[in-house]
Amino acid sequence: MCGNVDEWCNTAMRPYPYHTNDGRENVRSMGRRAIRGGDFYSGLSSAMRRNAPSDLWEPMWGFRVALSGEITQAHQAQTATMNKSMVREEAEYRAAIAAAPHEPQPWYEFGTWLEGLEKDGVQRFVEATAALSQAIKRVNPPKWQFWQRPTLKVPIHWLFYNRAKAAFELQQYEQALPDVSQAIQLDPTDVDGYMLRARIASLLGQWAQVKKDLAMLRSLNHSFDHPHVILVQCHLLAGEGQYQAALNLIKGLIRECRWVTFRHPKLYQLRARVNAALGDHVAVQSDEYHFKLWSQGHERAEIKRQE
Repeated sequence: MCGNVDEWCNTAMRPYPYHTNDGRENVRSMGRRAIRGGDFYSGLSSAMRRNAPSDLWEPMWGFRVALSGEITQAHQAQTATMNKSMVREEAEYRAAIAAAPHEPQPWYEFGTWLEGLEKDGVQRFVEATAALSQAIKRVNPPKWQFWQRPTLKVPIHWLFYNRAKAAFELQQYEQALPDVSQAIQLDPTDVDGYMLRARIASLLGQWAQVKKDLAMLRSLNHSFDHPHVILVQCHLLAGEGQYQAALNLIKGLIRECRWVTFRHPKLYQLRARVNAALGDHVAVQSDEYHFKLWSQGHERAEIKRQE
């Protein structure tokens, strides 16, 4: 099939031969997906196959619409396999905790595992926060003697950083800020800490803190082409009333975000606020619609997708 635009396919990029039961048709995975058929700009060919991150949008890309019971069965089988794997892995983590309940390491590993489930479309950040809190509690137990000190195989600042990250995902920004600041204090060279604190501060409207963290990222030679850094700059520009500059950055981020998996819903929420400040109410309605459309778990999301 070929036509005016490239066609997104459900298929994740895997080597040939094609097998539906090898995970390539898992709709919950976030890897690169096949794009087929070519387009008016780069040439038309039914044999053309390219790929891109699954959340990337381009004006020259459409969708290949197909109905197949085989693919549906592959989805169901893959989901069942993933759920069984999750149950088995969780039991293993809980067994490790039961075997050494006073050690921080198994609690830390369980907490980071829970955080990582997001890549499979499963959000368990509340439980992740609780597990990481247990790990932090066990790092410096107040009544233990020096020979009883628990062991930890990772730097202590990772515990605070990951708990801050979980709180950030729960939109508990006030709770996340002290933890990420503690992580930075423990390791002032960790760019991930400055990145996360800049993101949190930008959502809390703490523009002075945002500028300090961006300056630290620059001094540590961190790339300012990273989408999260660009998004922080968008918030900063909007917060300081530079709405047109913010709008230009947001448009570029939506259009050019190719090399890293990135969530688009909050971009539309931010662009709606910027467009409202610029008086473009038609664009505001469009952005609010897209925010609801692509927000996971939004009460109107499934209805709008069906519409």
